[in-house]
Amino acid sequence: MLVLREVTERKEAVGSGWAKLVGTDPELTVGSAKSVLGGDWGRPDTANPFGDGKAAERGAQAVAWLLGHADRPADFTA
Repeated sequence: MLVLREVTERKEAVGSGWAKLVGTDPELTVGSAKSVLGGDWGRPDTANPFGDGKAAERGAQAVAWLLGHADRPADFTA
């Protein structure tokens, strides 16, 4: 992910390698985008600091269980 800002409150994303702070200079942002699209920036070796992307699914399952419309969902383990 490219962050087109001079600063970010998502420092954990930059620190883990999942985001790159590139600023607002047009030449730098275009060059960074071309680099990413060209495959020069691989996937980080660290886990995504924001989870696995399944929070909404887990929430829906929990609500369905609470309303009596589904079995109890499995416990979440990170």
